[in-house]
Amino acid sequence: MAQKGAAKSVYMGNDYISYINSYKKQHISPDRSKLISLMTPILKKAIYTNGLPYFFRITGLPFTGQMCVGASGSSMFIYDQNGDEVLSYSSNTGWAEGHTKAEDQFYDETTAIYHEAYIAARADMKA
Repeated sequence: MAQKGAAKSVYMGNDYISYINSYKKQHISPDRSKLISLMTPILKKAIYTNGLPYFFRITGLPFTGQMCVGASGSSMFIYDQNGDEVLSYSSNTGWAEGHTKAEDQFYDETTAIYHEAYIAARADMKA
C-alpha cells in the first residue's frame, strides 16, 4: 500500500486508513459495541448517587467501570485490565471511545513501517 501511495504521491491514503482501522477493530481493540450494548441498559436503570462514583466489575469480561448519577445527568467510564479508559459515557454527549496502550502501540508500529516503505518507494522512483 505504501508503494502504491508513493506512486500516486499520496501518503496514507483512504484505502490504507480503512484497512488499518478495520484490522485494529478486529484484532487489537476491545469489543466496544458489545460493551455499549451491555452497559446502556444499566445506565437507563441507574440509581441516583448524588454525583458520587460507584465502582463495578463487568462479570465475565476483563473490564471495570465507574458510574456517577447526579442532578445534572449521568456518566460512566469503562477501563480495561491495564487501567486504560476504553469507553466513556456522558448524558450530554453520549458514548466516546478512548485509546488503549495496545491500540496506540499498533498505530505507532504500523505508521513507522508504512513510513519506511513509503520513503523507500519514493527513493526508488527518483533513482
